[in-house]
Formats: sequence, C-alpha cells, structure tokens
Amino acid sequence: MAKLERVDLFDFKSGVLFVLMLCIIGAFSLVYEYRQFRELTRFDDPLVRASVIDQEVRLIGEKPKTSIKLRLENGSLCRCVMSPYLRDLRGREVLVELQVAKITFIDYLKGFRTRGVIEEVYPPLSLKEQWYRRIAAHHSDLRMQELYGALFVATPMSQEFQSLVGAMGLSHILSISGYHFGILSLIAYFFLRPPYRWLQNRYFPYRHGNRDLFFIVIGILFFYLWALEFIPPMVRSFGMIAVGYWLYDRGIKIISVQTLLIAVGVLLAFFPKLFFSLGFWFSSFGVLSIFIFVRYYEHWKAWQIFLA
Repeated sequence: MAKLERVDLFDFKSGVLFVLMLCIIGAFSLVYEYRQFRELTRFDDPLVRASVIDQEVRLIGEKPKTSIKLRLENGSLCRCVMSPYLRDLRGREVLVELQVAKITFIDYLKGFRTRGVIEEVYPPLSLKEQWYRRIAAHHSDLRMQELYGALFVATPMSQEFQSLVGAMGLSHILSISGYHFGILSLIAYFFLRPPYRWLQNRYFPYRHGNRDLFFIVIGILFFYLWALEFIPPMVRSFGMIAVGYWLYDRGIKIISVQTLLIAVGVLLAFFPKLFFSLGFWFSSFGVLSIFIFVRYYEHWKAWQIFLA
C-alpha cells in the first residue's frame, strides 16, 4: 500500500487570507496593549504590584547599585536601579512606585527602564523561586546553584558565570527552550503511555489514545511554562508544539518552514511584546536553521539527521 504524503496547509491564496486574519488579531492585541499602557501612565508615579524576576548588584557609574527586573501585574517588564543594600527579593511580589512620565508606548512594549521605590514587600515566594531554593539547598557551591537553577528553572545567571559559560560554548545548553521541552514531553509520554493504555483498553477503547496523551502532556508543559513565568523562547517552543501536533493530527506536513511561520505569526499576533524579545527571535532562527538543514539533508537516514 502506498504511503500517503503529507501536504502543506496553505496555498498562496489561503496563505494571504491567513496573514490578513493575523494582522486583524494583531491590531486588536495592540489596541489592548495600548489601553494597558494608558492605564499605567495615567499618573506620573503610579503604585504598581509587580513580581521580582531578577536582582543583581552592578557597578553603575563606578558605584554599586542593585538592578531589579520586574514583571508588572499587566505583564510588562521593567528594570529599576535601587540601593545596593536591598535584601534579596527574587521571587517575591512587591508594591513599587514607578516614574513613568517619560515612558513611550514602544518603551512599554520593549520593556522599559525607570526609577522606582519599593513601598511594600509581600511574603509569599513565587513557585519558580521555591523550586530554585530547593535546588540550591542541595549545593554548597554558588556556581553549582547557578548552574542547576538555570538548567531547571531558568533563573538568571550572574554576569561572571554567564561569561564563563559563554566561553565554554554551553550557553545554548543552559538556556531553557525547545530542547528542554522536547526532553520533558518525551519523558512524560514515556511514563504516561503504559497506565493510559491499560485504562483505555479496559474502560474507553473508543478514545483516540495519542490525542488524549498529547493533551495531558501539553497540560504539563503549560504548567511548567507558567511556573517559569512565560520565558519567550519557551513560549515559542510551546506554540510550535501545539501548532505542530494540530497539523500532524490532520495529515499536514510539520517539518517545514511554513510550520515555523504559522507558530511565530500566531504568537506575535496574540502577544505583540514578543516582537521586541531577542530570545524569541534567536530561538525562532535556531529552529529555522534546523529546518533548512533537514531540507538539504533529507536523503540521510533518520538517525544520522538526529545525531547531526
């Protein structure tokens, strides 16, 4: 029996309509973001609740200062310079007074820098920080704490450790992205498949097993993505996994540049801030290079392509 070939999702005409639809969605998303921006800048010095993502003491103008990266309650990012004696607030929620009078809409989308004063610190730690502290508790060496924190929960590394890892050419291994998502999804599928098959054969043989397992695995991946606070490369990876399975389930070609463009287009339409994320674009171009490699070496055997 001849094997059915997978086809591309769009021809030129349907592709143009899809792009127009994404543009319309993108326009509504920008309007929503602009409303959020106007709400933030309604006062020159608003009090905003935010999560502390990163905190590090740096030399700024030959003086030590604490650089804090915040995720505001509306999802936007900003950096503030504060006292070098500030205690470690990573993973905590704070009430901060920001100076936003000179912030533009483009700055808001890109992630802006401003001055701020912390008015209140809320006690609960974020789930990400709780995981990191449990990991760090098993290692006495500071670099091992940074290494495993970056590898499993994407905690930011110090500038010194980043330089060391970059010199060894290991930055891409430690940066959580699609590679880690792929490993996690394979492990989850491997352990969930036997008990699910037993339950399916006994109670619901009419169900589509692979489809059900996909939704369970994608739920686990989304929880991981949420716990790590929606890191842009992981958002790209999650989008491609969802789009890739949707195409695969319908007999459409998935190892193609079109798949990548669909995922990137959908993510940008719904989340315009990703347009200004360097990590998102590096991640996307990394996948593009892999697809180009597969395209020109598709005559190789599968295990050769995997190793390469």
